[in-house]
Amino acid sequence: MHGLQSRFGRALRLALADRLIRELNAELSSAEVLRRVLIAAAETLGTPHASIIALKGGRQLVAAYALGGGERDPLPSIQRVLENGLAGYVVHNYRTVIITDITSNPLWLPLPGDPLSPQAGSALCIPLIQAGDVVGVMTLAHPMAGFFTADTVALIDMIADMGAAALVSARRLEAAREAEHRYEALFDDVNVPIIVTDLRGNIRAANRRACEFLGYARDELLHQAISTIHRTDTGPIQVNRLDTLARGPGIRFQSTVSTKDGHQRVVQVYAKRIHSTAGGDCVQWIEHDMTSQLALERMRQDLSAMMYHDMRGPLGNVYTSLQALHKLLGDGVDPRVTALLEVAARSERQVRRMIDSLLDIQSLEEGKKLLNRSKAALSDVIDGAVEQMRPLACDNRIQIRL
Repeated sequence: MHGLQSRFGRALRLALADRLIRELNAELSSAEVLRRVLIAAAETLGTPHASIIALKGGRQLVAAYALGGGERDPLPSIQRVLENGLAGYVVHNYRTVIITDITSNPLWLPLPGDPLSPQAGSALCIPLIQAGDVVGVMTLAHPMAGFFTADTVALIDMIADMGAAALVSARRLEAAREAEHRYEALFDDVNVPIIVTDLRGNIRAANRRACEFLGYARDELLHQAISTIHRTDTGPIQVNRLDTLARGPGIRFQSTVSTKDGHQRVVQVYAKRIHSTAGGDCVQWIEHDMTSQLALERMRQDLSAMMYHDMRGPLGNVYTSLQALHKLLGDGVDPRVTALLEVAARSERQVRRMIDSLLDIQSLEEGKKLLNRSKAALSDVIDGAVEQMRPLACDNRIQIRL
């Protein structure tokens, strides 16, 4: 008879294990894990009263589920039992407790009128332990005294082990989802355009600012290539660009993006490979719009060029005035006056060279060449120079011989 019961017990455990594996092998919430584990245990043993608690830090109640309590909220009763009753004792001592007779055991907390706390019968309370920590506790009660035996404990112990593992997995999944939701909210609220691609350059995500900046709806951007946004001949957005990102640290470069309406915008890009637990490694592209900065720089350059050119006019007047003054004074002028005029003329020439240098620097900053080379007859160049200087030479009684 004992052998038959043993074989029946093994068959029951195998069937129950198969059922729980199928039910718990899914992405479940902590509350759903508690519900399925408790129902499996209560239905297997036929216990009308049952409760299960999920704990954090070994003591803090974070979720609970109960059977046999009707429509009443089970949390107040469960909290009292966790603090002063059987469940609290089991959690504190890390061990399973069987109460053969509820009426005579002080661990059973009497709660008159509470459907979850029968006043007679037997009870079984077992901790859910994972990696040495109590992650929950399950209590089963039956109206018959001495209902729970050693064979029952072995069966419920298996359920508790599977439930503890599933509960920890559910918590990790919930924590990962919560972190992902926080990241998505932060990602979408950042006031800088951000695009995320896979390692092949296909766009997988774009925040709200990127969609506004580029003029695309989010669905229009997804699964396009980054080369449809960036000019493919700028910066590292060319051959082997993603190989460079995959091997090394983040890179910064200036590029041009094309908006949906065909406009071109200059951007400063910071691209970096990042690790994602959900979809594998990817590349994050942070786009800083340089339009305003470039407009201000262009305005500064235009104002500088205007100022440099405008300075040439007053300097020309200074030079002309000095030349006229020298003529008016004639040859009998005090040598000290002549010396002062020479100083003023040299200073004027020095300032003119400085202005020319500033104009050359601006041309270089704009990428312009300072020299325009072309073929010419040397005699023509010399004739032009002589004709340009002849009036000044005549005024100074200088003869030019060609």
